[in-house]
Amino acid sequence: FYFVIPKQLWFSYKFENLDSSTDEPDITYLELMESDTGRELFKTHLVNELTLENYMFYIVATRWKSQYPGSRYSKNKLEALQRIYDEFIQSGSQFEINVSYDEKDSVKRTIAQASESLDNTLPDTVLDKCILETGTFLRGSCLRFVRTDLYKESFRSTSLAGTGSDGLGAEF
Repeated sequence: FYFVIPKQLWFSYKFENLDSSTDEPDITYLELMESDTGRELFKTHLVNELTLENYMFYIVATRWKSQYPGSRYSKNKLEALQRIYDEFIQSGSQFEINVSYDEKDSVKRTIAQASESLDNTLPDTVLDKCILETGTFLRGSCLRFVRTDLYKESFRSTSLAGTGSDGLGAEF
């Protein structure tokens, strides 16, 4: 997985305006995520913060929850959960998110129990605490993003150009 940042965006990304101001942002996270331009610029910001994995996990995990609602077990549901664990939660994984050891262990145990169990249950709540923790990080990143020149010069000036929602971020 590679993320290419256009040269003009890279050089326009400045931290000069990241003061401790308590001004409220003029856009909400949901409004930002409903815009194609907003999502792309926010992802660029996350790359610069070295936290893109939180966004990637949040999207994949919330899609997993909506694709496999309830506690009914299915082989596809378990395999998808295992891929999420391997890619984002397992220690040393390529896109490891910052969640507590207890949460990592809880997800691992749930996967193991579902693999061995005969009761055909796999709760869709298994990732909830991880989603909440990464959501907290994303909200903080969003607050920092709206104070950057990247946001002020590129996004706010477009007045939510490229608006088109695909439902990403609706859970925030």
